[in-house]
Amino acid sequence: LPPDVQAEAALRAARAGRHLLLDKPVAFTTEESGAIAEEARRRKAASVVFFTMRFSPRIQRFLRETAGAGGWDGAQATILGSALSTDSPYADSPWRRERGGLWDIGPHALSLLLPVMGPVEEATAVAGPRKTTHLLLGHRGGGVSSLALTLEAPPAGSCREFFFHGESGVVSPPDAGQDPVTAFAAAIDRLVAAAEKGGDAPADPCGIGFGHEVVAVLEAAALALERGATVPVAAAGG
Repeated sequence: LPPDVQAEAALRAARAGRHLLLDKPVAFTTEESGAIAEEARRRKAASVVFFTMRFSPRIQRFLRETAGAGGWDGAQATILGSALSTDSPYADSPWRRERGGLWDIGPHALSLLLPVMGPVEEATAVAGPRKTTHLLLGHRGGGVSSLALTLEAPPAGSCREFFFHGESGVVSPPDAGQDPVTAFAAAIDRLVAAAEKGGDAPADPCGIGFGHEVVAVLEAAALALERGATVPVAAAGG
């Protein structure tokens, strides 16, 4: 579902006490994603947000080891996709054309950045050619991440690069080693397992709380683009 449609449906489902399997981004505003998170918490509903790469055992192991190593000064993520400049299955997606790479592929990048670099406190963004968003994120603790995101790169100019740098050197996430269908099956399994454990089970690392955190960063980035200023993430939408 488009994120704005999903947000309304998810809130109704949470109010009905249903467990939630959601796509990213959860919503377009923190008001919506926060309402879903609060209702799920109140109803003790399990939730999983499908950040595709986070359901790969290889990626999970890499994030555990990299976060455990610590000492990271920053990260860089360049995802220059051509989904809207070719005849891809997403080429006619209205919300992707309106919101661009920031909201579509930004969540994928953040799903890897945040577990290692920690919470984002402020965002600065500049718009570039081909609806590219150039984004600087200041993390709690002083680290800085740099992202370049678009869905409208020419095929010859497509690029995907991701690395962390710091005391432990320079490291890049491995290939996920599985297709999205396998990842989605893993997400379903995790939701079912959490639901079976009941309301006292720990929140999934990719649950609605994390989905809400990602929306807060994206919302701040969008405001930074609009205002031409650095925007505190905690103040986004408030």
